[in-house]
Amino acid sequence: MATRTGLSVLAAAVVLAGCGNASNGSTSGALKLRATQTSFTPIAPGTGALQPGDAFVTSSNIAGGGHENAYCVLAGRAHTDLCIVTVVLPRGQLSAQGVFVNAPKLSGTIAVLSGTKAYDRAVGSLTTDGLIAHSQSITINLG
Repeated sequence: MATRTGLSVLAAAVVLAGCGNASNGSTSGALKLRATQTSFTPIAPGTGALQPGDAFVTSSNIAGGGHENAYCVLAGRAHTDLCIVTVVLPRGQLSAQGVFVNAPKLSGTIAVLSGTKAYDRAVGSLTTDGLIAHSQSITINLG
């Protein structure tokens, strides 16, 4: 498994496109976010490269307000790391979970399972170009 390293801070822009509550309380549309990593914390019993069974927590600031946190566990099988991602925005929170098949970059698409406030009853998908990247693009499709 490749060594995973911490990264730093920088922000771009957030574009919220077509998000809002329908009359039945559901949310639809797309959120296009730009996030910059502020911390990377390995959770490993030893030193050196993370091994299967080890985990890490990463946190990123989202341009325009909010933040993203991810908790990931490395799998023994290549390219199947399980991650739980929480996105906290000024209008509410979203939670996503799934397996990223593009390890060690941890990019791809996972399921959005829930939301709060403006994102109440949210379901959909979260796509990122890399959870451990210094700067990442996040698209959340709600439907």
